[in-house]
Amino acid sequence: MFPLDKIFKPKSIAAVGASDRVGTVGYAILDNLLNGGYKGKIYPVNPGHRTVRGRKSFASVKKITGTVDLAIIAVPAKAVAAVLKDCGEAGIGGVIIISAGFKESGWRESGCIKK
Repeated sequence: MFPLDKIFKPKSIAAVGASDRVGTVGYAILDNLLNGGYKGKIYPVNPGHRTVRGRKSFASVKKITGTVDLAIIAVPAKAVAAVLKDCGEAGIGGVIIISAGFKESGWRESGCIKK
């Protein structure tokens, strides 16, 4: 496996922020994975739901029993750091973040985002 295969050719994906609510980013991401031709394992992650779209949902990526190559993170900016930490602790090798609100949270001023 090449270093970027976990992002470009993942065998398993955790959809963090997966949702049953139509119109949300978490719904769209999971819907695209389920209906867009992806053939690997899909793990919905939402701490507030036992199931999402009829699939078992996990409270965090650390609770997933299988191996996860890629986490697609669709949570509010204030929750991203904790989810990234969990991904690292779970050994997830690839991460894609889909979020907003970083400017409002002070990330630009902290030097994490360059102008």
